[in-house]
Amino acid sequence: MARFPGRGFKGVFLMAESHGQRGYGYFVPLLDSKAYLTPFNCENLPECEDKAECQGTANAIVHTNNEVKTNVSALWFAPSSMSGKEVTFVATIVERNDAKGSIWFEDLESLSVFV
Repeated sequence: MARFPGRGFKGVFLMAESHGQRGYGYFVPLLDSKAYLTPFNCENLPECEDKAECQGTANAIVHTNNEVKTNVSALWFAPSSMSGKEVTFVATIVERNDAKGSIWFEDLESLSVFV
């Protein structure tokens, strides 16, 4: 879940990161966020010698429109090869992008979780 308490946001880009590499697993928007999110494939991420390790082509999730949102929800499925590994989620949030200027926050990291 991406939340921006007390403020709305227009855009989001979210990936899973492990050991300095982004793009593991795949994302699926939850029903309440399907109008706002869609899976996105970042080709060649992560750099896996064995593509089965990476498991998934929807390795990021992005906004589908620039309507103001206060939270969005998605499920992330880890590759089976990641059992026992530490993962963080890294996001870019766009608060505003208009004639007055742009406000965005990048490299926002979640707390670490173990798969």
